[in-house]
Amino acid sequence: MTWLSDNIWTVVIALAVLALVVLDLRFLIKQKKRGEHSCSACSLAGSCPIHAKGQACAKKA
Repeated sequence: MTWLSDNIWTVVIALAVLALVVLDLRFLIKQKKRGEHSCSACSLAGSCPIHAKGQACAKKA
């Protein structure tokens, strides 16, 4: 119990970071299921293979 009380803020911050990672992964999985891509209208769209074909990322090639 002493270890936990000595490191409570480290544990709290680690749990917060873990929650953010889980939420981000959940968002990315849902986005993939909907058929969306993360590069739509981004500044690096020129390097995207879908944009290079002259198509929009919102639709699969």
